[in-house]
Amino acid sequence: MRPVLYACLLFTFLAPACKKDGGPGNASLFGKWKMIDYTNGFTGQTIAIPADSSCYLLLTSDGTYGQQVKGTVEFGTYNIIVVNSIFNRQSRAIQLTSPATASGIPLLYEIHKDTLNLYMNVYDGNAYRYISAPGGLHPSNGRP
Repeated sequence: MRPVLYACLLFTFLAPACKKDGGPGNASLFGKWKMIDYTNGFTGQTIAIPADSSCYLLLTSDGTYGQQVKGTVEFGTYNIIVVNSIFNRQSRAIQLTSPATASGIPLLYEIHKDTLNLYMNVYDGNAYRYISAPGGLHPSNGRP
């Protein structure tokens, strides 16, 4: 009887610590993100994006994305992968692929509350900061 009790207690404490990936990414990754600034990795200079700009990233739960920059929208697919990071042993990264790029460079990502940070996996790489934004993308090229 004691082994069963110990197993139940162990399961009670370990089960909440386990997390299963659901599809192409983490549910908190899904949605529309507005870029607010980026850091030039080589110079370390952070450049603020004007509040009225239209730099957005839309990530859907089915592994597709849309990226809007100044009214032009690019659509494609993405994958969440695990890479060996320069910052620690292993990190999750998002890899965007579109018709224009055969295979995108994986970007390490972190989510803190309503902020998405994307980093190039190199010492002098750029970093991009997004905040959660309502709505979808509004392409100027006629695509829905």
